[in-house]
Amino acid sequence: MIGGDSETMAANGLSGHTDWLVGGTLGGAIGAVAFGIVMWLLDPNVLSA
Repeated sequence: MIGGDSETMAANGLSGHTDWLVGGTLGGAIGAVAFGIVMWLLDPNVLSA
């Protein structure tokens, strides 16, 4: 059962450094979009500068 866990993880998704890279990229993109929306709602002139 010990070896079955890692094989299942590798078969169902990304593993190793690729997982961190994809997660960081998606998190950064979603955070940037959310921050842009908040800035636009608070002061639209900031984005035009």
